[in-house]
Amino acid sequence: MLSSRSSRRTARQTDAVAKTAKEFGQPGAKAVASLGGACQAMSGAEASLGGAKPGDAQGQQKQAVDEMRKARAELERERQRLAAEIEKLVKAQVMENLRAMLERQKSVREATQSLSSRGRVGRTAGGPARPAAFARRAARRRHRGADDSS
Repeated sequence: MLSSRSSRRTARQTDAVAKTAKEFGQPGAKAVASLGGACQAMSGAEASLGGAKPGDAQGQQKQAVDEMRKARAELERERQRLAAEIEKLVKAQVMENLRAMLERQKSVREATQSLSSRGRVGRTAGGPARPAAFARRAARRRHRGADDSS
């Protein structure tokens, strides 16, 4: 059984939790109601302890504990609901990002194919790019040009 001082401290802590739950707005409303019931039961227990009626206080303290457990369960349900909602939003955003990346990749591929079909430098007729072969041909041309100028 709680002492009067301990009961007041627990009541203050419960009030603080209730205020925090109120900040959640509608999602925390059920928990706030349960915490309010716990506060009332603790106040009653405190009055019983102050009036030297510990037997009465015991039942009120049990009621307060039950109300706090209900509040905790409600807050846990709300936490799980919010986590599922956040997960759904994150998945949707990831899918949107992947779609945008795919579109950008398609345009890059089309540009690359367009350049490839025009036979850009470094490619043989319809073959893959061969930078080493291109470099050798360019070096031969430079060497021939040096021979012609002498």
